[in-house]
Amino acid sequence: MTLDNVTVNNMALVALALLAVWNARQSAQRGKDIATIKGTTETIHTLSNGRLAAVLTVNLQFARSIAVLTERMANITKADGDIAAARAANLQVLQQEALLNAHLTAQSKVELDRLQKLQGE
Repeated sequence: MTLDNVTVNNMALVALALLAVWNARQSAQRGKDIATIKGTTETIHTLSNGRLAAVLTVNLQFARSIAVLTERMANITKADGDIAAARAANLQVLQQEALLNAHLTAQSKVELDRLQKLQGE
């Protein structure tokens, strides 16, 4: 998955979300059941979270690649600027890991709540 693919996927997701919202609005105007709209919203939410996880994963992989390259450069040149760049790249990896882990944790809680509600129905 490349950054271009992620951008295309995000644009497709936005188009899908807009179509789903338009469809939900049209259904509501025709007096359709609210449960259908709720289901559409949950579907959009699930798709959005899935795409966000994919984007965060790609960002993490990219940050790791940059960290490896800057570390190699610093090991070769021993220049202060290259060493600082390697440290900064390693910090970026940690930040990207934290973002992905926070998203996955939050999503797990949402999914657990959703499953508990389904069991209660």
